[in-house]
Amino acid sequence: MLRRELSGSLPDWASHALQGDLFCTGPWFSHFAATALSSGEPARFVQWQSGDGDVALALALKEARAPVLPHARLLESMASYYSCGYGPIASAPAGASAYRGLAEVLARAARGHDGVALGPLDRESVFARTTVEALRAAGFMTFWTLAYRNWYAATAGMTYAQYLQRVASSFPATSEKRRRAFLRKGQGTIEIVSAAEGLQPFLEAYQEVYSESWKVPEPYPSFMPGLIRLAGERGWLRLGILRVDGEPAAAQLWFVADGRALIYKVAYVERHAKLSVGSMLSCAMLEHVIDVDRVREVDFLSGDDAYKAKWMFERRDRHTLLAFNPRRWRGLLAGLRETLAQRRDALRHDAVPSPTIAKDADV
Repeated sequence: MLRRELSGSLPDWASHALQGDLFCTGPWFSHFAATALSSGEPARFVQWQSGDGDVALALALKEARAPVLPHARLLESMASYYSCGYGPIASAPAGASAYRGLAEVLARAARGHDGVALGPLDRESVFARTTVEALRAAGFMTFWTLAYRNWYAATAGMTYAQYLQRVASSFPATSEKRRRAFLRKGQGTIEIVSAAEGLQPFLEAYQEVYSESWKVPEPYPSFMPGLIRLAGERGWLRLGILRVDGEPAAAQLWFVADGRALIYKVAYVERHAKLSVGSMLSCAMLEHVIDVDRVREVDFLSGDDAYKAKWMFERRDRHTLLAFNPRRWRGLLAGLRETLAQRRDALRHDAVPSPTIAKDADV
């Protein structure tokens, strides 16, 4: 049995671990640590190895974003707006005892810090429950906050035609008719690439569309090209490019992993918006992942944007776990501040919805 607290490097076994959610795999965290961490956010890792499974957590040491000083120094998830899930890296399906051991290692490591922030999490997962229990047992003040709302569609055993019949909005069916007419009239082409071989022209087309869309430039320029190449190497990649008269007009980056299709990035060139290039490409991508990949779920990931309700069936919440250390004065102040904030919000019945992004209406 091995317990290791706050190592500065990812364990050798974990760097290749591909179990479960893409956003919890070793390759994801390896790439994230290399391309999307600032110099002021040192990487930290804790791990637990036993007969019940090898598990590890990827963390970063950050200053809490509080409205007033003093700021607490927290061990946080190695995550950012690029991350649409979080949890342990696992070498194989892990049992509850492995998660419990990892949570206890985390709680011990956190004693030297003002607190912990982990997410986005499914708060009903075994990992989330055991981590809360371990932190509370160690004396931490624990809280749940909403990270984001998530639209998804369960598609196991379903065909694309059945999906179009089941979805509540008529928008996808209308977009499908536009796609068929678009291709029949020879106005353009739609291609979906899933392999690393021959990827470069599609990567360049994606970057061209993104640069001409309304999207804000990426804060870490090397993250997305590297992620697209990594996805191609791992078999996760589904990169769709719609061209109008040979010119890239819409691009969508999806991943397929662990039986799920993850809608990660969507963009289109605004001068082609009247053709509904985004929604036509969405139809092509959906048909591919449902009829070819046979995924059990299509996930629109983070955000409660109104347009996502047109395409998906259901909505669920993802949360952030906050745990503050009352033995340290900054941790105690942060915990008291969070207690007051949550009581105030409960009194106001704040729903905290995410804003609608109007520019995504064509997707």
